[in-house]
Amino acid sequence: MGLNMTLGARWLLFATLFASLLNNSNAVDSGSIIPLYIYPVTNSGGNAWQALFDAYRAHPINTWAIVNVNSGPGGRRKDANYINAIRDLHAAGIKTLGYVLTNYTRRSEAAVRADMDRWKQLYSPTGIFFDEMAYDDVNSKVQYYQNLNNYAKAQGYTYTVGNPGTRTIARYFNTVDNIVVFESDTGFPSTDLICSQDTNGKGRQSVSILPYNIGTLNTAAVTDAKACAGFIFVTNDSGNNPWDTLPGYLTQLFEVLKG
Repeated sequence: MGLNMTLGARWLLFATLFASLLNNSNAVDSGSIIPLYIYPVTNSGGNAWQALFDAYRAHPINTWAIVNVNSGPGGRRKDANYINAIRDLHAAGIKTLGYVLTNYTRRSEAAVRADMDRWKQLYSPTGIFFDEMAYDDVNSKVQYYQNLNNYAKAQGYTYTVGNPGTRTIARYFNTVDNIVVFESDTGFPSTDLICSQDTNGKGRQSVSILPYNIGTLNTAAVTDAKACAGFIFVTNDSGNNPWDTLPGYLTQLFEVLKG
């Protein structure tokens, strides 16, 4: 009927197609990068990570769990509980990141490489999480993370995340696959704060946020943040280690992130 369509019919078709495109653009998926600084077995012998498995099975999204034995991979001895728990995460489809401290480049590259080697030898996580990432515009610091990223990839790690916990300069987005631009208990970050981060052309998939001490999940704020943050985790936990429990609204968060 194309050539014989009336002007009104054409406008109706255009409006329908436009609305469809608009709805599809808003229904964007985001994943979650989760600091899982929780011993995997409860005092009673249960699975301390069960809430993560439940949320993922209900709403499977691109999920990375940061595993932290003792501010890194721990000693040279394997912990069977971590081995079993990481194996179960991988079997379920959840990928893992081994926690490594960089102390804003004050820790030597050799020490960080040693931690990456130990992670691989003991637990074989999928990728590496560089905590306390520098964010100032200093060539030697940018090169530090580039060198560590290159080493991680050479060792078979497929994904790297850096955590300055705040907005950073664009050049750092060339050094790792993803950067946490917000880690704070000051409330959910504004869309302007997230979307104004220059990613050096890497886009939303290179951006993560980690707001904590959020008592009630604001689903509208999460939906808005998805426009510019490819990975979002929110928790009601707080204190010195706001990552030692999982929030009761985790499944709801995954549902919103699923799109």
